[in-house]
Amino acid sequence: MERSRIYQYDWGFLTLGPDTAPELQSLAQRKTLAKITSYACDQGILDKVNERAETAMAAY
Repeated sequence: MERSRIYQYDWGFLTLGPDTAPELQSLAQRKTLAKITSYACDQGILDKVNERAETAMAAY
């Protein structure tokens, strides 16, 4: 999320309206990260990743 950014933002007709793009992007990122994390936990993916990381680091 730290490296994502808005590449283009269209203000719409006559450039009217509030500039809500940063807030919408932040909200979308938080919700998406929460869903990905929840799914990864449910599937045991995070446990597998942690085990592999420990194995890889033990070699050093």
